[in-house]
Amino acid sequence: TYKELRDDLMKRLKMATTFFPQVLIIDGLDQLSDDDNAHEIRWLPKTLPEYVKVILSVRSDSSSPALRSLRTIYPNESNFLEIPPMSESEAGIVFDIWMNTKARRQVASDQINAIMRTFLKCPKPLFLKLIYERSCKWHSYSKGDITFLASTLEEIVEQHFETLEQKHGKVLVSSAYGYITASRYGLTESEIEDLLSSDNEVITAIYDKNIPTIARIPPISWIRLRADTGSYLSLYTANRGRVLKWFHRFIDECAVRRYLSSDLQRRNIHTALSDYFKGTWSNNRKKPCRNSSSDRLLPPQPLIYSGKGSNRPIYNFRKLAELPYHLLRAGEIDKMKEETLCNYEFILTKACAMSVAQVLDDINLALQSPGSVGDKELQLLHDALVISMNALKLDPTQLASQLIGRIGRFADKKFVNLNSLLQQAIKPSIPNLIPRRECLTRPGNEKPNLASIDMTSLNMENVYMNNSSVNVTTTSKIRKSFTVWNINTCLAVRTFRNITADHIVIMKSNKIAIYFDRRIIIIDLDSGEVLNKIKGFHYQPKLLDNEHLVSLSRGRRFVKIVNAISGDSITMLKSDHKSCIDRLLVSSAGSVAVCIYKTEDSGIDFISWDLKTKQQLPKFDVKDYIFKDNIIRYSSLSDDGEIFVTASDGTRKSSEKQAAVVFDIKSGKVNFGLLYESSQARGLPIGFTCFTISKDIILSGCKDNSLRCWNRINGKVIHSLKGHSRPVQQIRVDEESCRAVTVANHREDNSIRLWDIKEGIPLSCFIPDEIPKGVGITSCGSWIVFSIDKEENLGILGLFSNKSEPKAANEDRAIDDAFAEIDLESYCTATHDPFDGDDDVDEFEFDAITIETDTSTDPVTGDDL
Repeated sequence: TYKELRDDLMKRLKMATTFFPQVLIIDGLDQLSDDDNAHEIRWLPKTLPEYVKVILSVRSDSSSPALRSLRTIYPNESNFLEIPPMSESEAGIVFDIWMNTKARRQVASDQINAIMRTFLKCPKPLFLKLIYERSCKWHSYSKGDITFLASTLEEIVEQHFETLEQKHGKVLVSSAYGYITASRYGLTESEIEDLLSSDNEVITAIYDKNIPTIARIPPISWIRLRADTGSYLSLYTANRGRVLKWFHRFIDECAVRRYLSSDLQRRNIHTALSDYFKGTWSNNRKKPCRNSSSDRLLPPQPLIYSGKGSNRPIYNFRKLAELPYHLLRAGEIDKMKEETLCNYEFILTKACAMSVAQVLDDINLALQSPGSVGDKELQLLHDALVISMNALKLDPTQLASQLIGRIGRFADKKFVNLNSLLQQAIKPSIPNLIPRRECLTRPGNEKPNLASIDMTSLNMENVYMNNSSVNVTTTSKIRKSFTVWNINTCLAVRTFRNITADHIVIMKSNKIAIYFDRRIIIIDLDSGEVLNKIKGFHYQPKLLDNEHLVSLSRGRRFVKIVNAISGDSITMLKSDHKSCIDRLLVSSAGSVAVCIYKTEDSGIDFISWDLKTKQQLPKFDVKDYIFKDNIIRYSSLSDDGEIFVTASDGTRKSSEKQAAVVFDIKSGKVNFGLLYESSQARGLPIGFTCFTISKDIILSGCKDNSLRCWNRINGKVIHSLKGHSRPVQQIRVDEESCRAVTVANHREDNSIRLWDIKEGIPLSCFIPDEIPKGVGITSCGSWIVFSIDKEENLGILGLFSNKSEPKAANEDRAIDDAFAEIDLESYCTATHDPFDGDDDVDEFEFDAITIETDTSTDPVTGDDL
């Protein structure tokens, strides 16, 4: 990109030293293209690094934009030196060098005299160059005083064009030079031959009335013209091809005046070029000419060529670069929008092949053209892409998610082409995580508003996936609230205020257990009623089954099982361990609980319980393992309660360095260690950042920024998935263990990535504007839910493509969508002394709950909430 080139130039200039000084010479600044406002010379530093000198050449006339910019940046006149006209002696020396080294021939003395006399009329290097080009075609017997008559630059160029038109025919020369002059970056030789073959005037001039069914110009026609043109045309590299362009801007200006002088000429030439790059007459389509039609054998123009034997796409760079320009110059604004700037596949392909900056260049060019100045439709698209630049630079394939996340699924009704683009983006060719509604900053720096209720400064810290598969619950300590959202509508359906929820346990049948201030209340999310208040102190509550909870006692010496419906204590699981329980984990199936202890000798110990039989299981064998600083940073218990994985920053065995240990719950023995299988890093273990255990796989976030999938049976690596630029901090897996969603929670990597963990491939990526705070995935794996740090909205993403789209979440067990706001202030201020009396005696009173129904409407659909 322009910024990368500018930064690279500055980096290279700073490499200069006293032993290796740098002198940068740039000749002909006026010939720079208009891309990225190159003539403003912002790419050159105002103050040069030490040991660097820069020499620039530019036209001295006041019409030069480059000269005006240089005088603004460097106002000191001592920096500017006007080059005097070339003297006759200097011209003679240069001319001799060219003749001896390039042409390898001599001219007669009278011819030399005629050349020098003519040169003195226009003492410019370019004029001498063009005289040299013309004299190379003279014979020794040509009379110098009559062979060369031009006395100005424009005359000698015009004379050259006239000579070629007389020799090769005016129609052929005018068409060939017209196409080259009208092109954006130049044309390849095969493109010129194709364009001449598709030109009816050229074909008629060659074949007259007998036009064959397959009409192409004889290849020798262009070959001879190209040879006689000489160095007026030069080869350049553009868009991954070698193109022909006029070697000097002055020649290009002369060609414009001669071959593109009228509006009709320009429109016809640009229309022919746009038809060519669209492939209008390719694939055996016959082009009419007079009273017949003929096949011109023109190549097809797909956006991507099928790459045989290669997984990398072969892009049609020439079409991507030229087509929007020629549609615009031909005055076909609507076609330009329909086929390029508001065509999803075109924008996506160009962003992937080139950059989003190149797409923006096309839009800017259109916005500056007379036919589309101030076009609000293009301006809205431009602003959305500008805001999305950073995200699309990292991954341009998420174009669809960025557009819909910022504009929505529908724009203003009068924006027909933009709405068409958004509908195409909903079913992209490359799978995308498409937001259900806007969840990113809108053009104009407007914040999205997913819900019509007041959610200012919600700061959602945790995301809990409800068992209904359609509802999700978020908590906010700053806001002192928790909210239940409907995934299908993207709206909040319940908000409970004035409660600092330290932890939430999602129960079945739309019930929820809230742990706050060392107490638990059970709430029915359908009605908003408090169903029960559980007596006593309960720490780290977990779900056992639909009716029971598991938690730690006040002193964290034993595990309690209580009935969530009645509030009665069922049993207490006590071990002979003298230390306090540091952490409690319960399998989602409710079969096993694992307690992590910090022992009196500052060690780590584990005790597990069978929650069905209420029996203690064998202790974990940890005597050969040392946990760094005696801290368990990462641990996970499988849903079925069969294995347990744990690690600190440096779990190791005396004779074998390991990064994590996997225990068998039933036997308490170590199954294996998750080893760093590579010999890199001198055999050091790879660091872990998080764990999740699915049905068949152990997933881990690693400090090398990868997501690793390990076999649950033997501990071998199945997949090592790369994509994040920072270590993964959260992993969520669907119920079938097919998909996993990950986030890194870092300002330099705020991406949300979806993976197929069975196949070991990335599915898609979404980059929000801010760092994701919490993330979840529905049980069916169809929808991803995320909250944003310092934002008030919940984002909901689904994996869409032109072949499939996610199913709507199951509404059978959904909460009623009628919005209710519930104030729990009385429950938070109830009198409660956690140290008064026995462990199971503490009680606190709850006042009645009032539910206020919101009567506002959805600003997008107009539906009552």
